[in-house]
Amino acid sequence: MALERLAKLSILLSKDRKPQTLCTADSIGCVESTHLRRLGLVSRVPDGLSPSKLPISLYNLLCRKPLPSSSCRAPLPTLPQRFQLAATLASSLYTFMLARWHHKMFNSLNIAFMFPSHPDGTGGPLPELERPLVFGYSVCRPSAPEELSINESESSLSEFYLHPRLRVPPPGRPRYELKYEIYAFGLLLAEIGFWQPISRIGAASSPRQGGVSAEGFKAEVTRKCESDLGCWMGEQYRDVTVRCLRAAETAVGSNGSRSVEELTGFYWDVVWELVRCAERVKVLG
Repeated sequence: MALERLAKLSILLSKDRKPQTLCTADSIGCVESTHLRRLGLVSRVPDGLSPSKLPISLYNLLCRKPLPSSSCRAPLPTLPQRFQLAATLASSLYTFMLARWHHKMFNSLNIAFMFPSHPDGTGGPLPELERPLVFGYSVCRPSAPEELSINESESSLSEFYLHPRLRVPPPGRPRYELKYEIYAFGLLLAEIGFWQPISRIGAASSPRQGGVSAEGFKAEVTRKCESDLGCWMGEQYRDVTVRCLRAAETAVGSNGSRSVEELTGFYWDVVWELVRCAERVKVLG
């Protein structure tokens, strides 16, 4: 089932089938290693980007970690860059939704940036923030009701990006729905807005002793966004972020169906609003 699913995904992400708004490299196939018991998606390095320099994840940029093969950190992004990144990723996720797939791990750990290529074959000094690439398709699946989920053991980092209802052992875990994807995207918007990993944002106002529960973490992040995000990104961006964080509380189609109302709502209330914000900031800048 996993191999068949990966093959379908490879076709969806191929050059001839992939929509322009989908932030992924062109897939050229998939491989299976029986020795390692692993499946892999093989993609072509996009034009204009260096194949010789390792990419850097959005998570590592948020943590201000050194660039690959360097002791230097990337400079902080400008306000227009952050708004454009948020709008680009929103459009990418919406396109994946339209294709009737759940990514299930759409977060900063699985978003990366490559470096521009130089004529001499080396990579440029700074990553291309305007060209994010989405990875991490190991547990994604079509959204049809009959499709089964493939569970993967989450790391302590990736658990932060799961809705509290999903942070339980698989036997008691509810079926993945669109509202959980939107919630994770809300966390991503918070990270881009504050330019910090979500673990730090949630811990900033959490008790120092003993930590908080999954529900408590969600509440702390939401409260932090409601009170502070407007200062950094404006009221409109703040409202979009909070709307995503509360998606599991208000989203229609809670029976797991991918309704037209949910997709339409995500487009107009999230994607369109972020695109408008990015355009306005670009003009002002």
